[in-house]
Amino acid sequence: MRRTRMGLLLIMGCLVLLTLAGCQNFSVTDQGHDSVKVYDANHQLVRQATHVRQLDAITNHKYQAFRHQAVPKDAQVNYRYVIHQRQHNLKLTVVVYSNYRLAKISGIPVLGSGTVALTPTQFKELNDPERLIAQ
Repeated sequence: MRRTRMGLLLIMGCLVLLTLAGCQNFSVTDQGHDSVKVYDANHQLVRQATHVRQLDAITNHKYQAFRHQAVPKDAQVNYRYVIHQRQHNLKLTVVVYSNYRLAKISGIPVLGSGTVALTPTQFKELNDPERLIAQ
């Protein structure tokens, strides 16, 4: 039972990594530019990026195990990243919290939405979009 569960988690982790790896193929398409928009807790636009180098800074994170679990009720939203890839008409939303090293990711094909644990470096970078997406 435990081996089956570990195997299932490993397979799901690989699927998430493959899906997220495909998201880093940002380019200019017939339909326009791929983009990342960052909103604060008050839904105000903080940063926006369409340059490949800036987009790679967001999508090149290697996230740990993807889990289908609820975010704690006392989690405070700090930033919301909306990543849009026009070539595949893919829209991912990543919500970062100020008091938990978690991110909620939604819009992943096949898997839907879930949470990932962030490393201290990822937590620091995603909670500082001004530095992560330098203009």
